[in-house]
Amino acid sequence: LDTATGILHWQFTSIDPQTGDLPDYFGFLPPNVDYPSGEGSVSYTVKPVKNLVDGTQLLSRAAIIFDSNEPIATNTWKNIIDADNPRGHISAKIYEDTLIVLEYGSTDAGSGVDYYHLYMSEDNGAWVPVPGGNADSVLLLGEAGKTYRFYMEAQDKTGNREKKNAVGEAMVSLPKETNNTQPGSMML
Repeated sequence: LDTATGILHWQFTSIDPQTGDLPDYFGFLPPNVDYPSGEGSVSYTVKPVKNLVDGTQLLSRAAIIFDSNEPIATNTWKNIIDADNPRGHISAKIYEDTLIVLEYGSTDAGSGVDYYHLYMSEDNGAWVPVPGGNADSVLLLGEAGKTYRFYMEAQDKTGNREKKNAVGEAMVSLPKETNNTQPGSMML
């Protein structure tokens, strides 16, 4: 490994198991006559340097040289660093007295949002998780006369998760008198 250039070089050499010397035939692999005989592959993992900024492109490619033949270049593989957390927002509306509609979304310039973590507090009580997912809305059936606060944390496809303090980003107060008084929840 040349740490200045980032070039990794390795060489495979055939050794005759009987003599420990180079074999009498040329080549590392047997002739490619019967699939998969004659085919080979190499894989590797490279850990990027620390503190790369969001959007940094990591490019890699290989050149394969058999004996004294010209190099065979592979396609370039590109990975893009997604180091930033997504940023989300949530709103709550009352529909038909006790039906609460939560609508939420986020922005993520990197890999895109994968999951929304939703939290609810009833009458300033403890925060409890609400079933989340990757949809952009949820319907909750509240209880008449109660006040509900909500917040949401978005998570992107690389696992970066928005971090927020547990404070109400959205709030609704349900009317005290209603025809629908069974609490519960359902997702759209």
